[in-house]
Amino acid sequence: MNNDYKKSYYAVIPAEVRYDKRLKPLCRLLYAEITALTNDKGYCWASNAYFASLYSISSTTVSRYVSELKEYGYIKIHYDKKDNNTQKRKIYLNSLKNYKVSDNKVLSEKSNGYCQNNQESIDQTDKDNNKFNNKINNDMPPSEFDLFVKSLIEVFNRTTCSKAEKLSQIHCFKTRDKQRELIDIFNNRRYSWKDSIKYAELKIKDKNNITTLWLDFVSYLKIYLTKGDREQLIKRHYSEKELYERNQKLKEMELLKIQKEKEEREKLLEEEKRLGIDNMTEDEIIEFTKNRFKHLQRK
Repeated sequence: MNNDYKKSYYAVIPAEVRYDKRLKPLCRLLYAEITALTNDKGYCWASNAYFASLYSISSTTVSRYVSELKEYGYIKIHYDKKDNNTQKRKIYLNSLKNYKVSDNKVLSEKSNGYCQNNQESIDQTDKDNNKFNNKINNDMPPSEFDLFVKSLIEVFNRTTCSKAEKLSQIHCFKTRDKQRELIDIFNNRRYSWKDSIKYAELKIKDKNNITTLWLDFVSYLKIYLTKGDREQLIKRHYSEKELYERNQKLKEMELLKIQKEKEEREKLLEEEKRLGIDNMTEDEIIEFTKNRFKHLQRK
């Protein structure tokens, strides 16, 4: 085993990951292993085969767990192409500060018997880990969901005259369940999030009940993201899978078109051979055609 993997780094499992019931226990342990391996270069470079060997599981299982961690927003994956056209994977940790309830609150709900010394140690570890995550994320472009949340916060501040800075500070999305619900809607959206925010805000522009403006906005936003608008002003959003299937369908249609054109050319060539005009010049073909249909001319 490569000595680079054997360095004695601490592994960290934040409360957001520890208490996420969607994750299998081994998936949470895999996240911890990733946090340990990011300490050296700021990202984890280990392959699925390494993790599979480490925990005596299949590479397929590792691949599924990595995909789940990415899907739920705990990690980001970048691929760098090498000279030999192979890809080298880099796994980065996502900062969880904007999408979670306070770890102290989670711990108080889930565990009633921890000692104060342990809590102070956890707080310090989380603090150091957040600094590390923030450093990574400052060097990386914001994700599409980050931009969506930023726009959402701007509308919230304009609508309610508040000063929220993160998702957990705005109404309707203060709990983890509501945040996950929003993430699911965003990931499964069928229409443009930018257009949905734009038209949802326009929809509440003339409403007089200030106390319900934000709630009305959120209701319209969820509808627009999933079902669009009646006027069909909101652009359709296609997932990566849908785009792939759409491109495949276009390629199939293009191949069918080429095949059909080829068959038509072959039929035309066979007809020309049958009539004996395949070796004639254009003028000879015109003259041949005139003579062939001479009997149809008006007298």
